[in-house]
Amino acid sequence: MNSSPRTTLTEEYVKLEATGPHVRNKIKSGKYRQSAITPETLIIELARSLHACGSPAYELEQNMEQVAASLGRSTAFFSTPTALFITFDQENESTRLLRVYPGDTNLRRYAELFELQRLIRCNVLSIDEAWQRLEVALGGANAI
Repeated sequence: MNSSPRTTLTEEYVKLEATGPHVRNKIKSGKYRQSAITPETLIIELARSLHACGSPAYELEQNMEQVAASLGRSTAFFSTPTALFITFDQENESTRLLRVYPGDTNLRRYAELFELQRLIRCNVLSIDEAWQRLEVALGGANAI
């Protein structure tokens, strides 16, 4: 992506999100550096990844609301088979609509993401550590 030197990584993320390539492609291309990851970015991408792995709607909604609360963000989730709505109840109350494409059945990945949710809810991981685990679970640039 061509961006001016003044464009921040957060602005690049918003542009990428608007144009739509799946997060796994963004992670693999190395577009993100850990220091640029916000709680909102982590919440969105973890929810999108869980949805793509086939997480049941009731489980995804409840657990991701708990994850967001543990990161200090009040959110509401609504999951459908092909979309995920996330409302952040912060200063400017914004709602994100994410088109979610079905992924392959990968129980190892689902188990890793489910465990990542649990570790975030229990405040065991920082945002950077959680993002790094998400990259590994999705087979990203820093995967072992």
